[in-house]
Amino acid sequence: MTADGTAPTEEVGGWLDKLGALLRTVGLVVAMGETSLIARNIREPEGATAAGRAMNPGLRQEVVCQPDATGVPWWFWVWQGPTRDAPGELEPLCPAANLEWAAERITRVLAMPEGPP
Repeated sequence: MTADGTAPTEEVGGWLDKLGALLRTVGLVVAMGETSLIARNIREPEGATAAGRAMNPGLRQEVVCQPDATGVPWWFWVWQGPTRDAPGELEPLCPAANLEWAAERITRVLAMPEGPP
């Protein structure tokens, strides 16, 4: 932990790499940032039209790794703010060390059921 209460870049980068690797093993596409990653499920729904594919290029979810109030690195969901130009809102997911649980939750959010509902 640094003096300002943030996790060192190397520590955050290590957690991001580990979570990204787990998400890739279940078929998600992962884009890495400095303190966050965006996981995407690019599978198309059955019967998708060209217009539908253009408007919805896949399900995606951003998560950020940063210390909680006690200084322990945590995963946080990043949700879009109330307006287009508002900053994202963070919701706690789990401690960064709970990699398997975080990967399972992210995978569940991005799941696309097989066939018609």
